[in-house]
Amino acid sequence: MTPLHLGARAGNSKLCEWLCGTHKAWTDAAAGGSLLSATALMFAALYGYVDVMAVLLRHDAGIDIQDTAGCTALHYAAQYGQTRACLFLLRVGASRTLRNKDSRTPAQVADSSDFKVTCQSIMTFAPQAFKADPMVLYHREKVEAADRGSGGMAALLGGKAKFATKLTDLGSVMGNAGSGLQVCCVVGRRPCMFSSLVLLI
Repeated sequence: MTPLHLGARAGNSKLCEWLCGTHKAWTDAAAGGSLLSATALMFAALYGYVDVMAVLLRHDAGIDIQDTAGCTALHYAAQYGQTRACLFLLRVGASRTLRNKDSRTPAQVADSSDFKVTCQSIMTFAPQAFKADPMVLYHREKVEAADRGSGGMAALLGGKAKFATKLTDLGSVMGNAGSGLQVCCVVGRRPCMFSSLVLLI
């Protein structure tokens, strides 16, 4: 197990960012032994750490890599009822049709683990309804703001019109362009509202 695995398992997104950014840690390194060659992304998915998954994906983690049992990160999240993590992975582009060595899809894994809501969420997910890019971009802005040592939403956005434009553009994806909806992102555990769209993660 690598330090990146430990950081992902602990839900430490700052450590994962430091390891991937500064030390160029290999995001797809496999944990050995009884851990079935799981990647750091699989660990983060298992515990439902969406912010850690955003870091790993931003550093090119393989989203559909399978462990020795044939399970992907989506299988891991599904097995433990991490509905939010499942939806995030699906929005990024994870496949819900890949089967593990027991010939089970992530939805079937969730169902067999008695997580009916998670199973239904995976089965009814509409691939074209939303994109997960805003969450990844938001996390990037959050990290950059922390590096600058300043706080507040203005600092988190860094005054960059590009990010706000990205959010506005997504209105057209949902068929709500110019509708004046609000964006709700989470800073720590507190929701922060700002213009254009609702992020449901």
